[in-house]
Amino acid sequence: MKRLILGVGLVVILGFLSFYYFQIGVSPEVKRDRYVKKAREYMSQSKVNEAIIEFKNALKSDPRYADAHHELGVALLRKGDYRAAYSEFVRATDLQPALVPARYQLGNLYVLGRDLPRAKEQFNKIEEQSKDSQEARYLGAQILCAENDPHKTPQRPPTVPEKKTLKTPKTH
Repeated sequence: MKRLILGVGLVVILGFLSFYYFQIGVSPEVKRDRYVKKAREYMSQSKVNEAIIEFKNALKSDPRYADAHHELGVALLRKGDYRAAYSEFVRATDLQPALVPARYQLGNLYVLGRDLPRAKEQFNKIEEQSKDSQEARYLGAQILCAENDPHKTPQRPPTVPEKKTLKTPKTH
C-alpha cells in the first residue's frame, strides 16, 4: 500500500515538474513574454550574454516578434557584435515597419558605416511616422555631422604656446 501511494505521489510530482519544465500547455506568447521579461532583467543588471540567450529563446517561441529582434539587436550592440545587431534591426523593421527605435539603431549603423544614403532613408521613414520624434532629430544631426566631415580625420588640437616669463626690471 505504501509503495502504491509513493508511486502515485512520485508520478504526480514528476508530472508537475515536467509540466513546469517543458511548459506543456503554455501558449507561445506566454513563453515569449517570460523570456523577454527575464532578458530585460539581465540587461538591467548588465548581464548581456545571458540577455542574448533569453532573447533568442523568446524568438524561438515567436520568431515574428519585432520587439524581441530589436532588443536582441541592442544587446548585441552592447556586446560589440555589429553585424549580428544589424541583422536583428533589419528583421525588426521588416516585421514591424513602424518600429522607430529599430529604425533609429539601423540608421546609426548606416552612419557608422558611412552609408549616408541609407541612413537618410531611415531618417525619412522615421519622420514619416513621427515628425517630432527625438530619434529623427538625433539621427538627422548625426547625418549632418557625417556629411560635414566626409573624411572623419581627427585633427590635432592646436598646440598651446609656452608661457613666456616676463622679465621685470630690477629696481635699486
